[in-house]
Amino acid sequence: MFKELFGSANKELRNKFFFTLLALFIFIIGTNIQVPGTQKILTGAGFLDLMNLMSGGALKNFSILALGVMPYITASIVMQLAEQTELFPGLTELGKQGEIGRRKINTYTRYLGILLAFIQGYGTALMLDRQYGILLQAQTASNYLYVALILTGGTAFVLWLSDQITQKG
Repeated sequence: MFKELFGSANKELRNKFFFTLLALFIFIIGTNIQVPGTQKILTGAGFLDLMNLMSGGALKNFSILALGVMPYITASIVMQLAEQTELFPGLTELGKQGEIGRRKINTYTRYLGILLAFIQGYGTALMLDRQYGILLQAQTASNYLYVALILTGGTAFVLWLSDQITQKG
């Protein structure tokens, strides 16, 4: 079976397979890069363990990829509901325009996902710092903004990485 899969006839499939493995390896490395100026979170609380599971294990390390794709998933749900309920008529019209409309909606979903990543990053930093003391420095708004920006960048990176897997993997 492996000989057929990795034989010279399936070079494209082999390249896609190894690209996907490389992308997953990069993600695993990213889940172990801790946000600078923070400390690890001791898990044990049920909700925190669930959130850690949803982030691919990145939350317990409070890594740069701690939010994962959760903000994008939330944005996608919000956009679909807004389109289906005709909350924004322009959005419903875009959905009816075919592929071009879908691309625009996807772009808006990404923008909303990045905005939600920032909001969730700020809220996560605030909540975890107050409950678990994750920040090593002073509890100031600028430190929370710093952490929120790093988590937002991590989410943007995960979205980019998932696009690369879709295109090349």
